[in-house]
Amino acid sequence: MYYFIPLDILPQPVGLYPLNDFYKTADASCFGNLDGTAKDTKLVTGPFGQTGTAYEFAGIGTSYISIPHSQHLDVKNSITILVWIFQSGRAGSVIQYNNRDTELHTSRSASVELRTSKTNSIHAQFVERNGKLISYLTNDTVSLNNKWHYVGASYDHNRGTATLWIDGKDVQHINLGKLELSTDSDIQIGGGRGKGDSFQGKISCIQIYDRALTREEVTAMRDRCFKDGKRMYFS
Repeated sequence: MYYFIPLDILPQPVGLYPLNDFYKTADASCFGNLDGTAKDTKLVTGPFGQTGTAYEFAGIGTSYISIPHSQHLDVKNSITILVWIFQSGRAGSVIQYNNRDTELHTSRSASVELRTSKTNSIHAQFVERNGKLISYLTNDTVSLNNKWHYVGASYDHNRGTATLWIDGKDVQHINLGKLELSTDSDIQIGGGRGKGDSFQGKISCIQIYDRALTREEVTAMRDRCFKDGKRMYFS
């Protein structure tokens, strides 16, 4: 089921990266965040069959897009991240706030992150400002390989709840309590920090909001980057 919400009352993203041949790695939101830098990637066909509306990542640590830190992207209270993904090979990190200062029990640094695991799992991770790993959500029921999916994660500071989204559906919820998120760093799309950690496939239309969106809003945002394949119809 799809919901119609008039364009003028849709929430505005604090960061919008269509990842297409018009914007390349530039921000299309009204906040004018700095352009990203792409390495070992290429423009390919996106989720709606339009050429040049996604970037392809090679599944190696040097294949990524780096988005510079911005005060607008530092959404420490509430957040929603939405993105289109097409996994063609290796599972790994899709998007992460690239905090390299704090260590987990593994060799990877703690970060707010959305990633895939194997061929059937979407994983969202939430980290406190002090680097403490609070919790994560995982859904193991989605067939990822060679198929486009619209996925995301959100955290609502007022309610203290986090949600995992797959194809417009809220598939998992968890209560984290009230916290400040570790979002005061650069953002990395694709790539990884170690062997077996780098997403292989296509990524398109990354949207970041400073609030937890409703199910109706998440559904309404699914084609926000694809109105004509290039330019946005909002500012």
